[in-house]
Amino acid sequence: MPRPGRRLLAWLALAVVACSPGPADGGPSLEEILASDWDALEVEVLSDVPEEQRGGSAVIFLHGYGGRGPWMRPVAERLLDTDRRIFLPTSVVPHGRGRGAMWWEFDGVDSPRPYSSELAGSDWSPSRQLARAREAVLALIREIRERHAPERIALVGYSQGAMLALDVALAEGAGIDRVALIAGFVLIDTLPRISGTRESTLPIFIAHGRNDPIVDYGHAERARELLGEAGFPVVFEPHAGNHSIKAATIGPLRDFLAGGE
Repeated sequence: MPRPGRRLLAWLALAVVACSPGPADGGPSLEEILASDWDALEVEVLSDVPEEQRGGSAVIFLHGYGGRGPWMRPVAERLLDTDRRIFLPTSVVPHGRGRGAMWWEFDGVDSPRPYSSELAGSDWSPSRQLARAREAVLALIREIRERHAPERIALVGYSQGAMLALDVALAEGAGIDRVALIAGFVLIDTLPRISGTRESTLPIFIAHGRNDPIVDYGHAERARELLGEAGFPVVFEPHAGNHSIKAATIGPLRDFLAGGE
């Protein structure tokens, strides 16, 4: 993990250009994805906190399909606080079109599927790609705890990263204090831990554009309903935009992350 160092930017992109979920031509095969060295996540750290100082809070920001951790930096910069470290990991799986990385491929029999009430009772097999990505983020959480001993850890995910963030936050032993989901959806793989969890006090933030052409806004409404009925406190922040992180989302997200501090 690189030494923390805050990057001062002369600009701020408040809308993140999305890569449409779909099969990546020439991308790695399922076997190559599963065989990837998931211990080799590249992680950029944004912080003003001295390296030797322990405690404070940590935020792990998971990028979307075809993205990279550093591409989330313009938004992450706006979420920094005096005692907060923000970690921007990049998946080890390259995107087939060379535009960045992905946590799993959307195409194929092993792809995790979005939750819907119609699929809730159907037969399904857990995604092996998702399991590898989940364990990689859990390993990062363990490393952050060992190195920095933060008092609070939050996950923030955008698009595919939002799907992974919720799945990781509900994994046994994750110890996540808050999770924010931006332009994502709930995965069928995550459903058993939603309905069977005892961690229903976990606060969840959902932001989604009503005009999202990539991940339909209806997924956000279903997620709010599903998680709310399971007892999770949900902060819901819809906006009029598309598949992006809007400027209007930053303030509520900052407030949400500070809510447990």
